[in-house]
Amino acid sequence: MKIRTCPGCGYKYPLKVYYRKLIFKFIDSKWHCENCKSVLTFNFGRRIQVILIAMLPVLIYNLFRPAWSGHLYLPKWLSYIVLGVVTLIWVVIIAGFDTFTAVDKK
Repeated sequence: MKIRTCPGCGYKYPLKVYYRKLIFKFIDSKWHCENCKSVLTFNFGRRIQVILIAMLPVLIYNLFRPAWSGHLYLPKWLSYIVLGVVTLIWVVIIAGFDTFTAVDKK
């Protein structure tokens, strides 16, 4: 299945539209396709995979933090800020690989 595309008509959502739907449709995650009007939702199985991949920077940080703080002489607060920025950028990039599922095809 292609990323960010309607399974009914194949319309590919641009990243800007996808992120808007991701942020503002968090609770009720159903919407109508802009092209064929099918009811779509996020593929929750794929979303769990994406979330697990998105958490990789936290795992890597926890594994290598002692080495980084010892060799780079970074204060702990600065290393947390770097972790937050890297994780945020990573999550935004990885979230773009989400897929959609048709709830009701018209």
